[in-house]
Amino acid sequence: MGRQPGDHGWARFTPHCLAFSVALAHGIVITLLSLYLNAMGYGGAQIGLFNAGFTVASALASWAAGRISASRGYVTALLLSLVPPAALAPLFPLAMTPPITIAAVLIYGLSNGAFGTAAVGLLSEIPGRWGAAVSFGAFYTAAVLGRTVSGALAGAIIEGLGYEYLLLAGGLLMSAAAPSAVLLRGKVGARGAGGVKERGDGPRPRGGISRSMAVLLVALFLHTMGFMAVSPFFSLYALKELRLSEGLIGTLMSIRSAGVMVSEIAAGYLTAAVGSAEVLASHILLSSVSWSAFTLAGGFWSAAAILLFGGVVGALDMPARRTLISELSAPGEERARAMGLVDAVTGVASAVGYLLGGLMWDRLGPRSPFLVASLYNAAAVPLLLLLKERGGDRPPD
Repeated sequence: MGRQPGDHGWARFTPHCLAFSVALAHGIVITLLSLYLNAMGYGGAQIGLFNAGFTVASALASWAAGRISASRGYVTALLLSLVPPAALAPLFPLAMTPPITIAAVLIYGLSNGAFGTAAVGLLSEIPGRWGAAVSFGAFYTAAVLGRTVSGALAGAIIEGLGYEYLLLAGGLLMSAAAPSAVLLRGKVGARGAGGVKERGDGPRPRGGISRSMAVLLVALFLHTMGFMAVSPFFSLYALKELRLSEGLIGTLMSIRSAGVMVSEIAAGYLTAAVGSAEVLASHILLSSVSWSAFTLAGGFWSAAAILLFGGVVGALDMPARRTLISELSAPGEERARAMGLVDAVTGVASAVGYLLGGLMWDRLGPRSPFLVASLYNAAAVPLLLLLKERGGDRPPD
């Protein structure tokens, strides 16, 4: 039986709803993970190691989700991303023990990688009225809204109930999200339909990658390695250096997320108007500025202003990144694998970044992750400018 009118609208709407609920569940457990681990007595290097484990799991799941999406469909990969975290909820009384903490970090990492790859892959294949960039912008707006709520909610849960209840709340939310993914079955095919035009730089063998995709992978590796060197330490810096309470720190993280949220759709329109490579390069350069500036914060309000700016800058990333990946890959199996490959490579970069950030925090001091990461992050900008010059090449018909 053919696809019925309106099925694409339903299929496109559901990933946006899931983006909010899954981001809320992940955010409750992960946003204040550094504080969670600090309360268990772990130091900076150990916190970096935990975060590295999270991203290695996420990278492996992204690669696997790309393969599963190409062979079994995006919906199957979506469902597989939701079930394991829900199974952790009954274990919340043991959440502050090392085995359960390790299991939670790894399982949420697997869920994060699989969900992100499958959901955005599905969106890239479904024709939308406003185009891929705006659709991605709306998707990440919903996700950031979930993270915005999760930061403040996690802080309130910690202060009112305790760290262990984060695991219970996250698991219950993942359980509530699963039925929406089930309803997608029968509404879309294995890979969706349509997509944006190719922007490749010549034919390539099956399973290979284009030269432009290779350049993008190197640029994103540098950028992700930089961001993940600082990401776990915004909250810890606020705790140790600015002497803020957990509740205020949760509010700070929500302010950054709010900056992303209010700018994400505009970033999608900007990407469509200016170009994906140009917007992504601007995002990376301004990210270095915001990370360095955070070390100048003297209290809650200055930190909030810097993080709000960082959130607006952060909004430029995903609409441009996902659009560029779509432009550099053909619809269907190649795009599914490309989404998984990019997420896997950036997952490895995240693990390296977390470890570097933790070592710098312990050995060089709290400001060092922000300052050093700003430098090597900026090295990705020339690569994207090179990609801009080559991006117009098209494969022969």
